[in-house]
Amino acid sequence: MVYLSGHGTGFASAANDSYQCVSGVAGPRLRYFFEAIALLVIGVFALIAAIKGYDMMMDSIALGRRQPTMLALPNWIAELPIVVGFVLLFLQSLIDLIRLPFGPPPSFSAGGEHDLDVADEPAQKVTP
Repeated sequence: MVYLSGHGTGFASAANDSYQCVSGVAGPRLRYFFEAIALLVIGVFALIAAIKGYDMMMDSIALGRRQPTMLALPNWIAELPIVVGFVLLFLQSLIDLIRLPFGPPPSFSAGGEHDLDVADEPAQKVTP
């Protein structure tokens, strides 16, 4: 995981401007395409993780693996939320992919969500 530690900094800095430059000026069809590709990648990853997690959980049940604690709880109790979480993520990406053509085109901005005009609002005074 150490080799991935700097991966997110590229997306948070100006290194991601090339993608935003293309997607910001793209037409509606290309923006739909970009959104569909992103949802497909998320869905495939979630499906693979759910399948592998399910296999791991079933192995734990079949082999009777237990946690090395005083309670000796079965391992599948800790592995079940992983499977459920990735199945929910897969279903969410599938639902968003199905809803994508029926909604307005996705909007991409170079600034992102942090460019909200929060600084223009007057500060609230707190009275004791």
